[in-house]
Amino acid sequence: MQVFVSRKQGKVFVRQGFEPLFEAPVTITEPDRPLGTHVFTAMQIQEDGAAMRWTAVTIPSGYARKSDRDGKRRRKLSRAEQEKVAKLAGELAAAPTAAAALGRIELPQAAVDRISELLAVGSALIVSDNPLSDETGIETGFVVLTH
Repeated sequence: MQVFVSRKQGKVFVRQGFEPLFEAPVTITEPDRPLGTHVFTAMQIQEDGAAMRWTAVTIPSGYARKSDRDGKRRRKLSRAEQEKVAKLAGELAAAPTAAAALGRIELPQAAVDRISELLAVGSALIVSDNPLSDETGIETGFVVLTH
């Protein structure tokens, strides 16, 4: 099962076996403040099925430009470029954490109940500021463009 929460669309989307099951509106505390993009994966059932152990990966939205990654020697950065890099580093350091993002999302109880019934090891939850990409289609997982 895959679950996608989009801040931009204000919805949760649920799929199983790449087939859409349902979608529902979500409430997000401080909806104008970014959540970030985070991928949670269910790893292990615990407490006789009463809990699940999860891993989380946060995907930064700032990436190095191709010229910075292609292995060429870099020239010395100008003061303006240094300030821009420092600003980006500060923004990434201040990016919302996965736990903080989850704490701001409220799903309808009916959606929580349906998701709980389907939850299994390997299930994924994606939280993002972005909408579903147009590349999310029939027989695909959720596709989220982050840049």
